[in-house]
Amino acid sequence: MKKNIWKITMVLFVLLIAAGCGRKKEEPKPPPKDVIYVYDNKEQLILETTDKEDLDRIVELVSESVEKENPSGAYSEIPEDGEIQYHYKAITTRGVNADMYIYSNYPLARLENVPIVSSVNLELDKEQHEKLLDPESYIQGE
Repeated sequence: MKKNIWKITMVLFVLLIAAGCGRKKEEPKPPPKDVIYVYDNKEQLILETTDKEDLDRIVELVSESVEKENPSGAYSEIPEDGEIQYHYKAITTRGVNADMYIYSNYPLARLENVPIVSSVNLELDKEQHEKLLDPESYIQGE
């Protein structure tokens, strides 16, 4: 009986260790500055910036989309065949942890976890869409 308990304990211990090794790395904790992470369509981190000019550039672009007149009168729903190309994640020192998804096949953005509105779909014009589909050039101003 003692042998069986010992074997069960060892198996459980090995399983716990194995489960811990297979865990995904947690997102790095943000520095004491605002930060934007950009992930590709496989959720691989491709860019990270805390540069104020980069952050302002993204905020300004999204603000333009929110403020612009929408000819259809309402924000579009994301079509079922929408393909996410990039996931922008903004974390601020004030506790905002917002997400923006850019679609490769539609000029639309989905914002989630946004203070006050929670989530919203935005129509982008061609120029805004192209900029957000090229984060390395647009964000870092290359």
